[in-house]
Amino acid sequence: MVTRHERLLIISNRISDWFCKNYPDALKPGLIEYRGWIEDILNLRREEDIFKLFTLAINWNTNISWEIGLATFEILNEMGFLTIEQLRNMDCVEKTRQKMNSWNFKYLVKHRIRQIQQRPYASPRKVQSGPRRTWVDAYHVAATNWNLIRKWLNVDEILRGGMPHVDGRKFIDGLKDLFLINFDGKARRMLNVKTFLICRELRCQNVINIDTKYCCVPDSRVREQLKILGFPTSYSYYKDSETLAYYFKQLYDLPVFFFYEECEKKGRKAAKIVL
Repeated sequence: MVTRHERLLIISNRISDWFCKNYPDALKPGLIEYRGWIEDILNLRREEDIFKLFTLAINWNTNISWEIGLATFEILNEMGFLTIEQLRNMDCVEKTRQKMNSWNFKYLVKHRIRQIQQRPYASPRKVQSGPRRTWVDAYHVAATNWNLIRKWLNVDEILRGGMPHVDGRKFIDGLKDLFLINFDGKARRMLNVKTFLICRELRCQNVINIDTKYCCVPDSRVREQLKILGFPTSYSYYKDSETLAYYFKQLYDLPVFFFYEECEKKGRKAAKIVL
């Protein structure tokens, strides 16, 4: 008789095989290892790009379509708004906020979303809502606390070509506390589950030495798919990230994330074909 553990290993292997077959460009050459989402746009050996990774993670931490966060990031980056120096300055922060609220910026985001949906890893779909101006407040927190963050990551060693060890639990807990921001009397964590994404992307580019159990992103879609497939889930991001790391190794959360997207498009048929 097959045990539950053995059954979950079979399922994870099949989904991993499906992911590798359908998304070969997501892998490092010759390896069954995810190469990272932002490798083509950010070089995490550069301090300014490490900072930009935080701004992208802030966008994606919000429970809205991922295309909106990526489109907003790309446009602000192209406009030169995503620098530590600018986002430390409150006048520049307000200017960025006003820019994001303009009709022209919203049009640019909608147009960029259509472009993003033509990329190999995406597909056309209706996207609701738009950029959140509160993101800028979180960018400001990242910029004004950058000296502390760079100390946690040992950025100086990264810039020298080293790969410093990072205690994942301390780093993630520190970020969660740092990005607890008050909006109209209500505290909101502007970096929560996507702290794991920051760890994942830094690890994928061999920038830091960190345990894979802190590098899987157990967002709402991934956790929902884990439950459907019968994997153990909890109210702890740490436990769910560790589960993903155990079953999917250095593919991290990506097989489950993309399998969720596949099931959303094709329903039960997709699950039957793979499983």
